[in-house]
Amino acid sequence: MRIDTILSRLKADSFENVATIATEALEKWSKSGNDPTVLRGVELTWKTPGGGTETGFVGSVADR
Repeated sequence: MRIDTILSRLKADSFENVATIATEALEKWSKSGNDPTVLRGVELTWKTPGGGTETGFVGSVADR
């Protein structure tokens, strides 16, 4: 699975729990034979239910 595919899925629904999505993305990334360190270092930005945005790295978001 490509990084841009995973990131588009992460951004698909701004009101889903971003930690759950990041964790699932890392699991699928790893199961596809990819190095999870690469995806853990990707920065992502998502909308919050209040209308703002937050930014974090996939690894730190998944570890919440």
